[in-house]
Amino acid sequence: MIIYVRVDHDLDDAEEEVSSGDMYLNSTDLELGVEGNGWGPQYVGIRFDGVAIPTGATIIDATIEFEVDEPNTGAASVTIRGQDADNSGTFTNGNSNISNRPTTTATVSWNNIPNWPSVNANHQTPDLSTIVQEIVNRSGWISNNALVFVIDGTGERTAESHDGEPNAAPLLMVEYVAP
Repeated sequence: MIIYVRVDHDLDDAEEEVSSGDMYLNSTDLELGVEGNGWGPQYVGIRFDGVAIPTGATIIDATIEFEVDEPNTGAASVTIRGQDADNSGTFTNGNSNISNRPTTTATVSWNNIPNWPSVNANHQTPDLSTIVQEIVNRSGWISNNALVFVIDGTGERTAESHDGEPNAAPLLMVEYVAP
């Protein structure tokens, strides 16, 4: 079975400045890695609500698809983690609301991300199935819960956010086998 879940609320994607913990909840885009306007390194949090994966499912493949909002070239690499929670909440203005969330043991490195030279082009992460599997293996996970990914790194890749273009917000694809 394959499911697709798009970020569907303004508070389901957010940015956090690494140095201060300041939150930005209504950005029209998401800079993966470093915010180029002087903000500096940041965490990006992405929440997918209503993830219809049954308890006990085996995750075969999982990716997040981003649509380019601004062209970026040059070196960029990020690390992706999941929030270690049964049903992740929306983001708030509370200081460090992304980085203070407990994260999964599983991480995925997206190294040497190709250039994003064309606005509206789509790019997918490497396979995130280890992260999703760790979350859905939690004893409190049930179908239609929400899960969060936390992204940080170097360089810059600028993707659409829900606030900027709802129909182009990050899209989670998960292929699984039901128990």
